[in-house]
Amino acid sequence: MKFDGQEIPQNQDKIVSHYRQAFAKHGAVPAALFCPKGRQNLRFGVLCENLPTSGSVSILDFGCGFGDMSAFVAASRPGLQIDYLGVDIVPEFIQEAKFRYPTQSFSCDSDFFLHASSFDYVFVSGAFNLRYIDDEERNEGYIFSLLSKLFDIAQVELVVDFMRTRVDFRQPEAHHQNLETLLEFAEKSLTRYFKVDASYLPYEYCLHLFRGEPSGAADD
Repeated sequence: MKFDGQEIPQNQDKIVSHYRQAFAKHGAVPAALFCPKGRQNLRFGVLCENLPTSGSVSILDFGCGFGDMSAFVAASRPGLQIDYLGVDIVPEFIQEAKFRYPTQSFSCDSDFFLHASSFDYVFVSGAFNLRYIDDEERNEGYIFSLLSKLFDIAQVELVVDFMRTRVDFRQPEAHHQNLETLLEFAEKSLTRYFKVDASYLPYEYCLHLFRGEPSGAADD
């Protein structure tokens, strides 16, 4: 599984085009992010389950869409102070996010990793559900390269969701990630501390990747 990095700009344009078409069709709603109606907060709840309820944390929302995760965290954890950054490659999404949440920070930066700092928690919600590269093996290699970069800057936890391979229907441009292959990569290249949650939706799962032993694990 190899990725030479030369296809990134071209295939980012492809992804941006897909999202722009969905945005033109649906408007600034979760459907423009290819998220089923009424399921966005359910997904956020699973991704953010390990966030503390008080104190302060820094958060990177990679592929932030309209920035709604920032509002979800603020509403579900009013005692938690967050230093939030939302990043997306779709300019229209960032424009909408800045309009909705003017007190939060957002960036449309395709060269993000060239100057990325560290964050306590890194979340990736739905950003890998479309293929960047038509060839499945090369697309998987590209995603794994991004996961490596994201885990490098996650000081506590990286959380990412994927669509399952065992589903009744697949969109032509969708990426469905084999769980066994993902876990083999994660355990070999990222961390031996992880948790899979497939309890919240029948067609996707969430992977929690911990920098070290999760809090409370030693007490079990």
